[in-house]
Amino acid sequence: MSKYETWLETSWKVMNEDFLRGDFKPQTESDIKCHLYHALLQTKPQIKTLEPRHIVLTEYGRRLPRIKRIDLAIGTWDKEKNRFEPRLAIEVKKTRREKFPHNFPFHKIKERVRKDIEKLRRFRKILEEKKEEDILKNFRKPRVIFFFTRAFPDGIPSRIEYGLEKNIQEEYGDIDFMWGPC
Repeated sequence: MSKYETWLETSWKVMNEDFLRGDFKPQTESDIKCHLYHALLQTKPQIKTLEPRHIVLTEYGRRLPRIKRIDLAIGTWDKEKNRFEPRLAIEVKKTRREKFPHNFPFHKIKERVRKDIEKLRRFRKILEEKKEEDILKNFRKPRVIFFFTRAFPDGIPSRIEYGLEKNIQEEYGDIDFMWGPC
């Protein structure tokens, strides 16, 4: 696992704990993005391999043609080239499922993440077309984070987490998913 992935995983854990403790009650996708951004800044000192040049940006991709902005990008500021070099692109999705029925509608989750997956794939394709080999060699699998805002006090049921893994993660092998809170 890279330092960027470790940083994200550590921040995700903090965010989940805040939710399960009742300190974080998101109403919108922006609430989730903001809290994750805050958790990334909060946990950065804990990851010993991170330096001041390792940063997180929101709404990344303004200058990229043919792409909508990516929710969060973690990467490195290259002083010599005077540019940000993304290492991990993250899209955030939320749902407020009231209940987790036995026949959970995984197909609806697939529909909800499809556009975000296409955006992350388009971003990688742009890097390939621009021949950004120095970025691509360190670029990690993009992530889609799916947050259930009405999860149970102990998180989403493990059968749902397993089902999401089985029904969605396997279909999109070039994208990693994180589900929560759990």
